[in-house]
Amino acid sequence: MKKKEFIKAVQENLEEEKGIVVSAVQAEKILNSVFTIIQQTLANNNESIGWPEFGKFSVVKSKERKGRNPATGESLIIKASLRPKFKPAEHFKAIMN
Repeated sequence: MKKKEFIKAVQENLEEEKGIVVSAVQAEKILNSVFTIIQQTLANNNESIGWPEFGKFSVVKSKERKGRNPATGESLIIKASLRPKFKPAEHFKAIMN
C-alpha cells in the first residue's frame, strides 16, 4: 500500500467506523503526527511506545562488532548503535494468521 492509498484508507475508516469526516489533508496530518511522535519518543528518550492491540516500538542497542565488506572481503568494525524494533501484539498476530 502506498502513502496516498494509506491516507485514503484512514480517511474512509474514520468515516465508516467512527462517523468522523476528515479530508485527505487532515488524515495525512494525523498520520504524520503519529509517526513523528513515535520517532521522537524512540530517538529522544530511548523508551518504548506501544498500543495494546497493535504492538510495541522500542529501542535496541547493538554492540560494536567485526564485519566484512562483501564486495572486497575487507574486515571492518561496525560501530555500536541504537535501532528501532517492533514487536507485534498477540491480537495483531492472531489477525495475521
